[in-house]
Amino acid sequence: MDTKLRPNHHLDLTISGLGGWLILVQIGLFISLARAVYYLLDAMSVWKQWDTIMDEESFYYDPLWPSLTVFESVYNGFIVIFCLYIVINFYMKKSIVPRLMIILYSSNLLAAVIDYAMIQQITFAKQLDNGDAEKVLYRAILAAAIWIPYFLRSRRVRQTFVR
Repeated sequence: MDTKLRPNHHLDLTISGLGGWLILVQIGLFISLARAVYYLLDAMSVWKQWDTIMDEESFYYDPLWPSLTVFESVYNGFIVIFCLYIVINFYMKKSIVPRLMIILYSSNLLAAVIDYAMIQQITFAKQLDNGDAEKVLYRAILAAAIWIPYFLRSRRVRQTFVR
């Protein structure tokens, strides 16, 4: 058996593992998880004021408040659970991870669009916003534009998430 290496075959061109750009993805997952917990707790403060925002005589009343509050609470609760599920599968290098990440970035974009549109319809929410909803929307657009193609085309992703 000839043990000599053929020309140009002495380098291992296999790229796999949780390094490279996947380090940023890991950081982003934990930031998304922390942010979802924060927003979920923030929504709790609105739930505590439910009677005030539902009182038609109140300055803060708007018929869309309940929809916005429920949407944000349910979505952020979902994201907390979904991010935990992704993290577990990520470190187990499961083959489902690229699809889960695409779902995460797509759902974050969709939720940001819905949230922004709803906030624009509620006068008091729009006044309280300080541009945060717009920042979240732009961040979701940018994240989806960068990371969805990455998870679709990256050789490292294909060779890492194989189990």
